[in-house]
Amino acid sequence: IQSTKVTLGIYDALTAARLGTFQSDTVNGRDGERIYTVASIEAGAGVTTTTSNYHYVIKPEMPFTGHIAHLMENVGAGVVTDMSTVCPLTAAASVAATTNVRQGAIFSSAQPGSQSSLRILNTGSNFGMVNIALTDPNTGEQLAFWSSPNIAAGSGLQVPITTIETAATSEFTRPDFYTVQVSGSLTGEFQHVLWHASDGTLTNLTTCYSASHNNQTRLGAVHSSGIGAAGYPSTIIVGNTGISATSVTLDIADANNGTKLGTFTTASIPARGQAILSVTTLESGASPMIDPAGKGHYVVAASSAFSGYLQHVVDNNRVGVVTDMTTSCGLQP
Repeated sequence: IQSTKVTLGIYDALTAARLGTFQSDTVNGRDGERIYTVASIEAGAGVTTTTSNYHYVIKPEMPFTGHIAHLMENVGAGVVTDMSTVCPLTAAASVAATTNVRQGAIFSSAQPGSQSSLRILNTGSNFGMVNIALTDPNTGEQLAFWSSPNIAAGSGLQVPITTIETAATSEFTRPDFYTVQVSGSLTGEFQHVLWHASDGTLTNLTTCYSASHNNQTRLGAVHSSGIGAAGYPSTIIVGNTGISATSVTLDIADANNGTKLGTFTTASIPARGQAILSVTTLESGASPMIDPAGKGHYVVAASSAFSGYLQHVVDNNRVGVVTDMTTSCGLQP
């Protein structure tokens, strides 16, 4: 809860040579954040770029309660992408869900060109709800507090940032970015997605203080072919990490209410292989066949045990950018 400055060490990613130290401005202790371009970090650390100095390793060199995230703007396409997610090369402890998800770099409506939405998926067996608080990262002041309606078990909810802003009890000047806190009475998953108005791209910017993860057996907000036809087709990847070939059974539910719509069984997936399934393949191959009319998002979950994972990618057709939408943050009551 204390405000602090954070010391970052800057290293050459190719040689691991230390290049300099960057000292942040004071970061407010009540869900504050600071956003820096790499150019400002180089200038502040006295780092001179070279033709061989393509990548940096940047790490905190002091204890602090918080996290760092890496966002990249693809200037040609106007797409903002979260580059923070990694896979450990050695066995790592699983990421536990938290009762209070914290996420930074939420675009406010003061930036109409980029529109943030928050997604909640109820993975529990009973209905529940969430509370979302918006905080000014520069001052730590809570600006708005919004409570959701009940979310049915197995269903999901997408909330635009403008809906949460209008829950404020008094008028306020919107900062460019917010930090959010998400808590509630359900077990589930949280995501922050960003829609860029000028080119119609959708990206996943989920990096949480409690550590982001991938739910290996359940995916929320999978686009129906109706949304796919608008330029955002979803594809599901079923990866088999086992040593034997296997088929995987997937239950497909309406994300709006959790109602099971059908079941899809993959063909045999070879050991260490994968099945790549378009959403139209899922709809037409499900039993019973799924009519996408009037449906926005699906929840897709493996109903049979298998060694592997599920992955969700979206093709932003207008600019030809494929985005991984799998990463989420776990939420518990």
